[in-house]
Amino acid sequence: MFGAPGEILFRTNENVFIHRVREDGTGVRREIDQPAEFLGLSPDARLLVANVHGRGSIAYPVDGGTPVHIWGRDMRVRWSSDSRSVFMSFSNSGQTLYGGGRTYVIPLAPGRLLPDIPPGGFRSEAEIAKLPGVRVIEAADVAPGPTGDIYAFSRITTQRNLYRIPIP
Repeated sequence: MFGAPGEILFRTNENVFIHRVREDGTGVRREIDQPAEFLGLSPDARLLVANVHGRGSIAYPVDGGTPVHIWGRDMRVRWSSDSRSVFMSFSNSGQTLYGGGRTYVIPLAPGRLLPDIPPGGFRSEAEIAKLPGVRVIEAADVAPGPTGDIYAFSRITTQRNLYRIPIP
């Protein structure tokens, strides 16, 4: 992922840690001290969201500060380009994002990168659905656009033409 200007964030396969490096390859440093997977990066590259193995979805201020526990499991977090909405996507249990699920579009107060999150993180999607101004999209693979009102998602359909042909 591209981070702040001139920086790249990446996850190594051998030790599954998230690192940061300058474009010229110098200044490699570990971003999070625990094995983790990328879940999102705010448009201003100030907030990294990762699924920390065994702990769930956590938002890390990249310039230091207290991490915020968002959710107890894996989820995807994306922001609209204007940073005025955050999209939190949940796949149906045991399926990929393309297998179905929901995305919650949450309006943000000016200057905020996340809504008010209860201590220890959200405990259910119902808690998120009760946030002021939230909208629900019945898809988990949502790609935010320039504002919270503009987005894209996949719709997958299957058509089969099966014939019953007797086999002697």
